[in-house]
Amino acid sequence: MSESAFMKSNSRLDAIANSATSHEELKEQIKIELERTGVVVRDATDPYAGRLLRQVELDSPPAAVGAEPVNQGPTTHYRVFYPRDNDRFEVTGRSEAELDQKEDAIRRAIGAPGRR
Repeated sequence: MSESAFMKSNSRLDAIANSATSHEELKEQIKIELERTGVVVRDATDPYAGRLLRQVELDSPPAAVGAEPVNQGPTTHYRVFYPRDNDRFEVTGRSEAELDQKEDAIRRAIGAPGRR
């Protein structure tokens, strides 16, 4: 499993982990915090049931990755790259420089090493 599959900690989660006196308390406080932030929803009748509502976002989503501008003609360049393990990304653009920018933004967003 890749490292990016795990949620990153934040100051509130760190404080919960540092102040917990038992694993039961830690588990319950983490569930409360994730429910408060809208990541999971729990069923009041079944304390073990939980449902993931949304994928946890990265700390700083890349600005260069997103919808392409409208009416700028067809994309003529294409690149496939594997920044880490079996993570595969495909990017298209109008120049090699645009592909470089998109690849660099994705690598920064997921914390992968730079291009070789």
